[in-house]
Amino acid sequence: MPILDPIAILYAEHDEGLAALQRMSDAAHKLKANGWSPEVVSELKESAAFINGEIRQHNEKEETALFPQLRSAIPYGPVDVMLAEHRQLWTLEDHLEELLAGPQTDSSRRKLVSTALDIVDLLSEHISKENNILFPMARSMLSPTQMAVVAEKFAELAEAG
Repeated sequence: MPILDPIAILYAEHDEGLAALQRMSDAAHKLKANGWSPEVVSELKESAAFINGEIRQHNEKEETALFPQLRSAIPYGPVDVMLAEHRQLWTLEDHLEELLAGPQTDSSRRKLVSTALDIVDLLSEHISKENNILFPMARSMLSPTQMAVVAEKFAELAEAG
């Protein structure tokens, strides 16, 4: 079985993440403009579930497979920034989940819109940094053997998954 390109996999997952972020942004703007509705709450919950599921798994792949290999090439800097942004994302996501489960008031609507758009901004910028800086850096700095280790870790995570 051929070894898959782990960086190509991460790029493809980012494309899916950006689509989920667009849905979240659209729903947040609808909520801001039109107030509460079952449809907008459903849209927000679906996009939040994608982020909390697929994006969380994606981040786990980066943190357990790619980042350790990058750390051997660049011990400080970009990896630390990405890890900090992952933590910030999960704090925001937890807050979003609390707001979605809580009462539908004017105050919670404003907080929900703000939190959803904060997630959209943070994760969009994060994905841009990875796509334009970190992943090209990984392609240029990691050896074929290191890339194979990343691919193997991806496969292990998929099997455990």
